[in-house]
Amino acid sequence: MPYRIFDRTKDVGSKWRTRQWLLAWNSIRSLEDGKVEELPTMASPSDSECVSLIAKARGGDLESLGKLLEAYRTYLILMARVQIQPQLRTKMSPSDVVQDVYVSARRGFNEFRGDDELELVSWLRRILANQLAMHVRMFSTK
Repeated sequence: MPYRIFDRTKDVGSKWRTRQWLLAWNSIRSLEDGKVEELPTMASPSDSECVSLIAKARGGDLESLGKLLEAYRTYLILMARVQIQPQLRTKMSPSDVVQDVYVSARRGFNEFRGDDELELVSWLRRILANQLAMHVRMFSTK
């Protein structure tokens, strides 16, 4: 199995679960085609820092928005890797999909209504799912 993911969903809240998943990405190695690749480490902002960055980004600070998005790059790349179907892996790269997520997030940040890390991650995951679906449709017709 290429990924080892530990999830304790039965007796804990979703915020704890999301935080644990985000922290776990630092130590995960991907194994694709017999090749071991170290994922870049991720410095997830604290709850208060995340709230502060969201507020600054809402005020138009693009640097804060960039810091927010960059903090979840590893998480999004790994989520994309897990969700891309094997027959499409040669046609689309997780990094390209995540780049499209960044573009969509930048364009639509004024529509983001959340206030904390959990809501931000959920919003980014929704954008990722939409981008993956769009890429699948695009490559399925070719």
